[in-house]
Amino acid sequence: MDVNDTGVNEYFKPEDIRVPFRNIIYIGDSDTDIPCMKLVNTNGGHSIGVFDPDKKCKDKVYS
Repeated sequence: MDVNDTGVNEYFKPEDIRVPFRNIIYIGDSDTDIPCMKLVNTNGGHSIGVFDPDKKCKDKVYS
């Protein structure tokens, strides 16, 4: 797998996607995960936001 593959952001028709969004669970821990979470949720998948329990701040998780 080439980490510099320029095709990583190319468009795929839904029927060409190997794993359907409805079968995806995305776990994220920061603001940079929000676009992926929105994409997965919009297309029938689920996302989970995690946070540092020591900081006790869930604002970003709920946003």
